[in-house]
Amino acid sequence: MKKYFAYFKIKFLNNIQYKSSVIFGCINRIIWALLKIKLFYAFYSENSNNNLTSFSELTSYIWLEQIFLSLFAIWYVEDDDIIRSIADGNVVYDLIKPINIYWVWGAKSLASRFASFILGCIPVLIFAILLPEPYNLSVSICYINLLSFFISVVLSVCISITFNMWIYIITCRTLSYIGVKSFIMPIITFLTGGIVPLQFFPNKLIDILNFTPFAYVQNVSLRIYNGNINGINIVYTLLSQIFWIILLVLAERIVINKILKKIIIQGG
Repeated sequence: MKKYFAYFKIKFLNNIQYKSSVIFGCINRIIWALLKIKLFYAFYSENSNNNLTSFSELTSYIWLEQIFLSLFAIWYVEDDDIIRSIADGNVVYDLIKPINIYWVWGAKSLASRFASFILGCIPVLIFAILLPEPYNLSVSICYINLLSFFISVVLSVCISITFNMWIYIITCRTLSYIGVKSFIMPIITFLTGGIVPLQFFPNKLIDILNFTPFAYVQNVSLRIYNGNINGINIVYTLLSQIFWIILLVLAERIVINKILKKIIIQGG
């Protein structure tokens, strides 16, 4: 475990020094959140009988989405060194070390996300709280829901990272992740509620998504915060997240073990 933590620490320290990009990233998140809130405000103004969720809950959902963007976003693949090492053949150096390459990739992915989150969450959080109602981030939440929210966030990040791991696994065979990231990632982002909250999806589609891991990334975490998921349903939700993490990790371990036995090393 210490060696994987060392990989996490090195990657985290390397990424946390890029402060200028984080500043512009925060500005981008704030502007994007305001645009989405304005868009939904127009929708709510024309549909006064809408009972999907209150506008205040929706604005909290949007702000939390931007605050935790680097943790939740499926498309967040900032580990270019992993992609490059696979494409140019340097991954062989990791394969001959007494480490499990799967957990190394996972540690690096988590470090990249966590570094971006640490640097960018506070400015967006402060801005969101200081806005007037109902455009601000509501902080009225009970302790049980708050604790459940943080637990769910951790589990959501784990599921999000497993999606990224599939990119690395596919890259081992294709030597390129551009096609996967450009075509599949937008679809997954949409199905996880990264563009439109799942509450606005048709009921039949929601029922289908509830049997997939897509509904258990950011959607359930933010709904727990808003109180849309409470009581015993929180327990069922957390157990479902744990189930999908175990299932995805086991599937990835099986696939990557088979691929690494036949991996073709190209480049230097």
